[in-house]
Amino acid sequence: MRVLCPTLVLTCLSTHIAFAGTPQSSVVTGVQKVVRTDHVTLAELLAHADVHAPRLEVAQGGRLRAHAQVEAAGRLQPYNPSISFGLGRRSQGNQTGLDAEVEIQQQLRVAGQRRREQAAAKQLDASGMADVKVVRWAIHTEIHRTFQLAVTARERARLAEELAEFTREMESLVSRRVEVGEESPMVLELARAERVLAEANSLDRQARVQAIDSELAEAAGWPGDRSLTVVGSLPVARRLVAMEALVEAAFRANPTLASFRAQREWASAESYAQTRRAIPSPTFGVRYAREGGVAAQGGSAVDTDVWMGTVSLPIPMFARNQGARLRANADHELSRIRERVAAKRFDRQVRRAAALVEASARRVVSFEIGVLGAYARNLSALLRAYEVGELDLFQLTQARQRMWQGRLSALDALEDHVGAVADLEGLVGAEIGEFLFATKSVRGESL
Repeated sequence: MRVLCPTLVLTCLSTHIAFAGTPQSSVVTGVQKVVRTDHVTLAELLAHADVHAPRLEVAQGGRLRAHAQVEAAGRLQPYNPSISFGLGRRSQGNQTGLDAEVEIQQQLRVAGQRRREQAAAKQLDASGMADVKVVRWAIHTEIHRTFQLAVTARERARLAEELAEFTREMESLVSRRVEVGEESPMVLELARAERVLAEANSLDRQARVQAIDSELAEAAGWPGDRSLTVVGSLPVARRLVAMEALVEAAFRANPTLASFRAQREWASAESYAQTRRAIPSPTFGVRYAREGGVAAQGGSAVDTDVWMGTVSLPIPMFARNQGARLRANADHELSRIRERVAAKRFDRQVRRAAALVEASARRVVSFEIGVLGAYARNLSALLRAYEVGELDLFQLTQARQRMWQGRLSALDALEDHVGAVADLEGLVGAEIGEFLFATKSVRGESL
């Protein structure tokens, strides 16, 4: 008879109870885990990314060095005091005495060195904060762009499934015609091949939707144990209202220009700090000496106490902090050049990006007028035309392919417009909705 170990029985029982009380979302069945799906809007995703985006966490971590430099510059003294001892013997004839001395010294910063170093450290921290703002806005525009692309990807997946359903109906219709002898069996094989290709394309589009959702979740720092599904409608085509106001707003809000300014201000503060470091730092000290007396013949020895204040000052003959000063001055000049060049190019960059927004909006409108309405009206009519004999299978396939490509081209145009708006928004450094207006389609809907 086999006897079970009590410990093993209790362990198995506790494990069973633990699994029985586990929520369904965390139970592992085989190798698959039930993952919670979150349906999020663009506003919710942007708010989450503003706190949890991995790139933002790395950028904020980059300020740790600046914080350390601020703390180091805030110390009262960067130099430690020094103490020295001396002990020796005084001899005079056949008489000896003992001499001893001790000295304490402290080197001090003068001429505002500490104040200048603190100013440079604070400017470095401000420059790091400006870099964080650059990264934060880049994440904002990236998520804004990717979210809209996720919406269009869902539209592509919907159209692909619609096309797959169309090919199923086409195969069914061809099968009936083959049964009554109106079509060759070879035509049915062609229809079946069309259906298989359309279903494969539909699966591929669904996979693309999942991939772009995963990209969004990664960029926004979404929890790894939860999947993400976007909630939104197709983006609209928007055109510019006021170019000059847009350019002016971009010069005020662009985080990259602000980062260049912060780098230039830090380089200037660092140059001043290095110049002050070239000023010699004096060392002050206090010395105490006890000189042992030497007794003359027939006399008594008398010890002498000596107190003395000391000041030592380096002579700046050779080392005047030349290397650090030259590097700081070069960094300052380079930062000025970068800021000037960036500002000079910025106006053209904004106007070029705005022109691309305008051109892409016109392209979207042209597809709306020439393609989308035709696709919606005529796709179902193709099967009826084939059914009554107006089209053969080859003509039906060609017509469907042309209409399908036209719809995809319209979505391509819309995605190009989304990218152009995102690029412009990235340059401006702020939401640009006030500078754009939604166009109207021929059916009276906003694009």
